[in-house]
Amino acid sequence: DEMLGENIKEELRFVNELKNELKPIFERINAKKLKKKSQKLVKQKKETEFENKTLHKNNAKNKSLHSGKSNQNQIIGKKAIYDPFEPFEMVAIKDACKNMTSSEGKMIFHVLTNTHTFFTLLNKMEKTYKPGEGLENELIQDIEKSKTTHEFLNNFARLKFLPFGYYNNNNSQFDYDNEKRKFIIPAGIEKQLKLSESSTSPPMDVFRRIIRVILGFDEPKTLSTIMPQQVLSILEEDFMLKPKDRRLVEEKLQST
Repeated sequence: DEMLGENIKEELRFVNELKNELKPIFERINAKKLKKKSQKLVKQKKETEFENKTLHKNNAKNKSLHSGKSNQNQIIGKKAIYDPFEPFEMVAIKDACKNMTSSEGKMIFHVLTNTHTFFTLLNKMEKTYKPGEGLENELIQDIEKSKTTHEFLNNFARLKFLPFGYYNNNNSQFDYDNEKRKFIIPAGIEKQLKLSESSTSPPMDVFRRIIRVILGFDEPKTLSTIMPQQVLSILEEDFMLKPKDRRLVEEKLQST
């Protein structure tokens, strides 16, 4: 029994010494496990933060794109009522004109991307109209000085509007209703010029016919009923597209 007791004590002492020797090893193993676990948690946290940032960024981007498209659609919607052609035709014509190197091509592209200015000018003049204001010969001189298609159209708007209300064949002055801020035009002439009842919608038909001639869709003589010959000659010589550019527009429209 005494020898058995001594053996047990010796074994216990050996076990304790072994534990003491192994203790640093276990501590290092546990430390490594803890370090790996900590690194894994940090990595997961970073991945989660990255995913959240990406999601937030994408949401913001989508919101911005949606807002941008919405604003763009609103702008397009406002301008569309002044466009002289159907939307798909406007896209094709502007696409053909934007790469033209000729001065006529560059000028008509500017007009087609700012179609509202012609009508805005007419609307402003109608609201401030004073009978007898604007002499026809002086207004024609202004047209002769026009350096761009945009200037020509605006000067023509003034010629068309100021002397007699709206340009007409007989040059007979229309009575002006100051309260309604619009001309009292005989029904036959109003139908001929296709004038709108609204003061904010001057005759689109006239604008469309001029643009069609500039682009080469119609012959200049088709404007002789609404435009003095002197003014028509200026349009034909200085602002109509040349044959090469007209073909570009025709080909673009045919490809749509």
